Amino acid sequence: MNEVSSLYVGVAMLVMVLLGYFFTTLVLPRTFSQRVAFAFAPGMGAGLCSIIFFLFRRPMFTVEFTLLAVLFLAWFRYRRAGLRLAMGQSWRITILGLLFVAALGWVAAISVSEVQRTPHGVSDGWVIWNSHARYLYRAGDAWRQHIIDTSHPDYPLLLPANTARLWRYIGADVPDAGGALCVLLALSGICVVAAVLWYLGASSLAVVMGMVLIGTPAYMGRAITQFADVPLALYVVSTIALICIFWEETTTEPRFLVLAGFAAGCAAWTKNEGLLFAAVTSVVMLASLALTRRNVLRQFGMYVAGLLIPLATTLFFKLSVAPPTDLMSQRNSAELLAKMLDWHRYTTIGKWYLDIGWSFGAWNLKPFLPLLALAFVCGVDRRAARSVSLVSGYAILALVLIGYFAVYVFTNYDLTYHLDASLERLLMHVWPAGLFLLGLTIKSRRESLGKTNRMATPPGK
Repeated sequence: MNEVSSLYVGVAMLVMVLLGYFFTTLVLPRTFSQRVAFAFAPGMGAGLCSIIFFLFRRPMFTVEFTLLAVLFLAWFRYRRAGLRLAMGQSWRITILGLLFVAALGWVAAISVSEVQRTPHGVSDGWVIWNSHARYLYRAGDAWRQHIIDTSHPDYPLLLPANTARLWRYIGADVPDAGGALCVLLALSGICVVAAVLWYLGASSLAVVMGMVLIGTPAYMGRAITQFADVPLALYVVSTIALICIFWEETTTEPRFLVLAGFAAGCAAWTKNEGLLFAAVTSVVMLASLALTRRNVLRQFGMYVAGLLIPLATTLFFKLSVAPPTDLMSQRNSAELLAKMLDWHRYTTIGKWYLDIGWSFGAWNLKPFLPLLALAFVCGVDRRAARSVSLVSGYAILALVLIGYFAVYVFTNYDLTYHLDASLERLLMHVWPAGLFLLGLTIKSRRESLGKTNRMATPPGK
């Protein structure tokens, strides 16, 4: 990108982040940390902007800036005191926290530089996501007729719509704009892991788990090459983090469920696998609420309220534009039954799960043994391990992985090819959320969950 294009991309991203920030702070309770809200802002803003682009297209700028003005006025009226309180607190930070911030900045700079070396992305980046974005940007109202001729035209449009939106700001389809967006969403995922662990009292583990995610080569690599798996991972960890905050808050404020539902809906709007995640999360939330809370319908209704708009947008696209997914085309019951009864498929998939799981992340030094050693030395927080928040989080991830396993059992592709082409990317969906849940599971010197402590101390303290 040249300087002018970079300026327009910066403006577009600023608008996106501000929309996400005002939306987040207005939905969540007034006492929630304004600093932590910034971690969620890029993902929430990307969800809002993609829906606006998909539904309004030509008057996109009018809708965006009108919504931004409305949200700002509402925030100024009801929430600005929270930000003023947060800014008034002292920014004490440990050496470990400074190292985390420095590592985050260094990775951001290196990633943006790497995007310029592969501006069109790699593989799926240019074959699917950038290709779809070009139809959205260039074809006007005829994009619906033309996009069906692309690769995987059934894939949801959160990432292509955001890339096309950036091009509208620039006035040209500058390819590396999409890579810069993916880098921002990847960094947001790191911040969600660290910020929410800090918010829930595991401040040292917040830095440790954030550093592990920063250091996962495949995580930033997938973002740089413009795969949608990292944006999906952001929405997965955001949903689970918000659910955990809901259960850990002494007031169990249901507003957290609104934002959790919106994040789950954005996951569905990002990739087909996100539809599975949204369904699994809905089932787990309904079950956990039914077993532990009164007013189940009211609280679950808050979750559904957040889920509704992005999920409805996804279903509208699926039903009115997208063809059936290639995994379901030309299938018959005899074939599916034969595959279901083929024990060899199960053992093959299980072996691949173990092999790819161990080599996952493109690490030279595997982080799994150090993390297990940390858990062994520090111990497991039994109170936390029995909490509804962790049980719900682990249940969601386990059911998602089981769902992926089932897809491989019934796939109409060659099984080995399908596993080799996709399993590492599927595991990326749950990696940040897995690190987040592990950070809550390991015993640490947890601070009080009182809101004063959370508002006063930044990550790394």
